[in-house]
Amino acid sequence: AAVEPTCTETGLTAGKRCRFCERFTVPQTVVPAKGHQPGDLIAKVDATCEATGTNAHYKCSVCDVLLDENKTETTEEALTVPAKGHNYGDLIAKVDATCEGAGMNAHYKCADCGKLFDENKAETIEEALVIAAKGHDEEAIAGKDATCTETGLTEGKKCKVCGTVTVAQTEIP
Repeated sequence: AAVEPTCTETGLTAGKRCRFCERFTVPQTVVPAKGHQPGDLIAKVDATCEATGTNAHYKCSVCDVLLDENKTETTEEALTVPAKGHNYGDLIAKVDATCEGAGMNAHYKCADCGKLFDENKAETIEEALVIAAKGHDEEAIAGKDATCTETGLTEGKKCKVCGTVTVAQTEIP
């Protein structure tokens, strides 16, 4: 019986046997292995901070064997490029909140993917790092009654912390 060749194994032709003595009248011959059929190069997929990548390679269209760029048999593991890990850089210092402006807790920002991480390098979001503005701590600005010869001022308010006038005084004729 004939044996079909594979990508890597040789085959045999059927040959012919005498039906009486079982000897070959036409001998079997070796059929060479077909060799892999790599098709088009599968492009490299770059690794990211968190996901593995894959080196460029071929895949045999007959037997699905993976072949490297030199068309040598390989494995999926050998083609895998490990994830790079995050590029945290230096800790970004805490910015305190002011009366009117929000602050931000100390954190890291990956230079490659832009994700944010807290001081312990645990992934977070910007909203979790924000320190709400404090708001003004108001104190009264004393007013002054008008007299026959001098104008007066209404009472006003200003922030004890930053000095911003929150309620302006107006002149009393």
